Amino acid sequence: MILLYWALPFVLMLALVGHIMADRQEKTGLERMAAQLEMDNQNSIERIDSAISDSRQATYDKTLYSYYDEFRKGSVNFDTVYNKGQYYMAKQYGKTALNHCCTFMTTQM
Repeated sequence: MILLYWALPFVLMLALVGHIMADRQEKTGLERMAAQLEMDNQNSIERIDSAISDSRQATYDKTLYSYYDEFRKGSVNFDTVYNKGQYYMAKQYGKTALNHCCTFMTTQM
């Protein structure tokens, strides 16, 4: 019985210290996850902005449109347009790490 009265305060103190340490560890882990999520979010925003910028550049450049216009007029066949388009895309975007693949589509207006 004396051993129980002697050990009870130590057990309660160890339980309290363990609870406080676990709580601090959880808060630290949540802070780290929040910081990682914020950094991942910023990276995603930068990559999307880069993709939009590259897409606009290809649209306003009119190089791909000129290839398609030649095909539409009948001066070149589709294979030539496709090869020129692939070369243009590889030259423009092949060296950037953010664009792993790209396609181009034509629309009739």
